[in-house]
Amino acid sequence: MSDNVHSSRRIFNDIMLSRRFTSWNNFETCLKEVHKYTHTKYVMSVCKKNSDDPTLKYFFVRYVCTYGRKRSSSESDACVQDVDDDSNNHSSEEHTTSNSPTQSRQRRRRRSSTSKYCHCQSGFWVRAVNGELKLTSIKTVHNHPCTEGYISVDPSKRQLTSSERLYLRTFLLSNTPTRSLRYLVSLKFN
Repeated sequence: MSDNVHSSRRIFNDIMLSRRFTSWNNFETCLKEVHKYTHTKYVMSVCKKNSDDPTLKYFFVRYVCTYGRKRSSSESDACVQDVDDDSNNHSSEEHTTSNSPTQSRQRRRRRSSTSKYCHCQSGFWVRAVNGELKLTSIKTVHNHPCTEGYISVDPSKRQLTSSERLYLRTFLLSNTPTRSLRYLVSLKFN
């Protein structure tokens, strides 16, 4: 294993496993630290709200690496698809015709779209147990680089924060040009 993997695991353990979480806010603060120092991002995939205890907020939550979403079969890596011959769907993509004269089908090769998802299995469960939040089933090994450059291009990083949205609301309503909006955000928040 690389030093980066060991370092990421050690940081996760130091931040998350060495503390007791008696509130959801306390847990979230530590999770943000993990994101910052390990250059990873965990997102909720499954949860059950705890209306009985607003301090703990959830009975359980499953966190997964943002790069770990499972693909559906339609998004699989297979790039070949059968298409009817009378299809009006013409594009610059590569077409090959079947050698069989009785078969009136074509095979079209689709460009495989790049996606951030790489089936990363890293994740963990957070469970409310006896008035505390406990982490279980922890997997901290990622199958992608955990670097600042890699996580900085994650689509979630391209979204405005709530304070940025609030600041820009007036400008957006007045149809300010995009270039000006980018400049205003960088001026105010960078």
